[in-house]
Amino acid sequence: KIYAFRFNPDFDIAIETMKECLDKKKKSYGQDDERVALVAFELAKIYEKAGLHAECIEFYAEALRVYKMKRKKAQAADVYYALAKLKSSQALDSECSEDYDAAVECYDQGLKLRRQVMSLDDVELAPMLFDYASLLCNKRKYDDAMPLLEEALRIQKAKMGLKDACVAHTLLRMAEVNVFKKKFDASLVALEQVLFISSSFDENQAIDISLCHYLLGITYIAKENHEKAVASLLLSLEMRKVQFGPNSVECAAVQDKLGKAYGKLREFDKALESLVEALRIRKIELGNDSIDYAHSVFNLSEVHIAMEKYSQAFNCLNEAIRVFDMFPDEAGSLLLDAVVMKGDSLF
Repeated sequence: KIYAFRFNPDFDIAIETMKECLDKKKKSYGQDDERVALVAFELAKIYEKAGLHAECIEFYAEALRVYKMKRKKAQAADVYYALAKLKSSQALDSECSEDYDAAVECYDQGLKLRRQVMSLDDVELAPMLFDYASLLCNKRKYDDAMPLLEEALRIQKAKMGLKDACVAHTLLRMAEVNVFKKKFDASLVALEQVLFISSSFDENQAIDISLCHYLLGITYIAKENHEKAVASLLLSLEMRKVQFGPNSVECAAVQDKLGKAYGKLREFDKALESLVEALRIRKIELGNDSIDYAHSVFNLSEVHIAMEKYSQAFNCLNEAIRVFDMFPDEAGSLLLDAVVMKGDSLF
């Protein structure tokens, strides 16, 4: 019954039946029995699927209390992991620091317990490591995330081999970190491995190849291989138009990098077309006070300077500086570059 009702789309019937089962277990074995904890854990999962998070957390907590009392570390780790994923999702939706802190605490506790009972290269540890690292990456805590990703990758390769979708997902996340940290040799190696692995799978493996090509484009721009950057970014753009729609911020991100690559190749008409499209989408979707909007304006100014259109460049730089000044932590170096370029454009 537990597993049948866990996947039952009629949540009211599933919850009612599971609560009845829970009451019977408590009467038969007492509220501190592991069999009670199992039902409470599965009931919590149903509440989570139904979107009833307050009730979900209540029953996760009940299961956790029993497992900790009985010193069932593996089962307690599973509950911590479920709670961590729930709180991570809530933190991303609400950007609430309390949810983020709770998710981090649950991941830390879950990993601690799992390590106490794990065998060498415990395959069940890898998903927890990957999800924890993903949460940290979303907060741009890349230095904390990378050791978790490296451990997850080591386990996945040891247990599942190189040609595995989980390995590809981890490599892709590691490439994302390396791009942010400007370690482009490392990102290139990881991304080439992702493409090699993904060639063995069908589309149902859900590896984000559009992201892979987008990161490849950024990597090739940094390595000044602009022809390859354009090729990768065009592939990414084609995929993202299907995935997200042509007016999505995901497509705008690709258009922005594509315009930069075309500018480096001195294909100025294509550069302007891509950058203006990125700017249009970002202004509509994010507003003209967003840092992504400012990035596109700044990149547009670089193309105008390369075209020796200094008046247009000056106007773009003024607008970029206005927005960058709102984000001193994120845009400090770009703000300085924009100020210097603005001065140069006057002469």
